[in-house]
Amino acid sequence: MASTASKNSAQLVPKHSIMTVLNILEHIVMRATPDRYPYIKNKPLHPTQHNYDKEFRFSMDVIPNNELIALLLSFGSQLEVLKPQSVREMMRDHVKTLNKFYK
Repeated sequence: MASTASKNSAQLVPKHSIMTVLNILEHIVMRATPDRYPYIKNKPLHPTQHNYDKEFRFSMDVIPNNELIALLLSFGSQLEVLKPQSVREMMRDHVKTLNKFYK
């Protein structure tokens, strides 16, 4: 029974994800712009999302993967990942790659 559960949880992270090997749940803290924050607050990005209204911040507990990064990047300059550094670096690397396309 336990092996079936571990197989199912492994399927939640795509095989092509950089983070598949680590498979670590991370507490991710983000800040949205004042005009974007109400949207993110009213339409949470994840069930574990917690909102901190004063600073337009929110957090969630997820396993970082390519789909998460794509979702966060879809907000463009209206969202910044504050923590952890590893997810900030994933965002930075994707932005650097995108920047090469538009030079």
